[in-house]
Amino acid sequence: MRAWLLGLSLLLGVSGVDASPLWVELDGLRADLTPSQLDPEAMREAQRLFADLAALTPSGEEPADLDERAARFGLSVQRPEHGEWLALSPSVPGAEGFYVFRLSQVASPLVLQAPHAWYDLRTGRLGCLLFEEGAGQILMTNSGQRYAAEHADLAHQADTLFQAATQGVSQGLQDPLILQLHGFGSSTSRRAAVVSPGSALYDPAELAEIREGLDALFRGRIGSGDEVPDLAGRTNAQGVVLSSHVRFLHLELSSKARKSLVADADLRAELAALVLRWADAERGSWRRVGQP
Repeated sequence: MRAWLLGLSLLLGVSGVDASPLWVELDGLRADLTPSQLDPEAMREAQRLFADLAALTPSGEEPADLDERAARFGLSVQRPEHGEWLALSPSVPGAEGFYVFRLSQVASPLVLQAPHAWYDLRTGRLGCLLFEEGAGQILMTNSGQRYAAEHADLAHQADTLFQAATQGVSQGLQDPLILQLHGFGSSTSRRAAVVSPGSALYDPAELAEIREGLDALFRGRIGSGDEVPDLAGRTNAQGVVLSSHVRFLHLELSSKARKSLVADADLRAELAALVLRWADAERGSWRRVGQP
């Protein structure tokens, strides 16, 4: 039985920044290796697997052959006794990623991603906490540090399991919002956060509302990708592949913002409420710009 299953009953009763069974599991999985490169056929097979998972798990179900299909990609399936979610993780040390599916329907079709869980300090922990506290249908993270090995940055590789999983879950969920969490240091920008769309077709009015919400949360100092191009995520592999048909937001958080969010459950709840509001925004409104 995995460590996060053994420690779950203890950790759920602990307050503070370490009260995250998913983070304990993810941190224990870390393997600073090069992720496997998938050929086109394997990419399609992985997309089908993750599309099936995304479609079935909100009803508390799973594909009948899940263990066998996951094993083809070096993943094992973890089924916690509490039955709130299931997780796919490398069966041997590997950088293929960590994928958690909630086994109940949540109101908002939100997918949380933290592809730099360790290098962008606290983004992995923040994603785990937000998911455990009820935000998101699916959580996806890396399982190896982005600069520790060649081609290890999952946010900039187009032939990885993480990329196939992103495409698959976007097909299995009904009009999801993919929210990717990143972090930056004060030498890059003095702002609290920078938010950018993954598509030029995102409705400017909706983006303005998103920035206004972040302004209120962080008391100003919110930037856009146009204002801080280094943090726009314009070469992000997931944003590129989804840009024409799926809502994608690239949220960069300052070191201070990340630290505050991990330490302060009330602040985190405010962010979660904002994020869920974004996911619940009028579906398809972002497609209006430049399209019939």
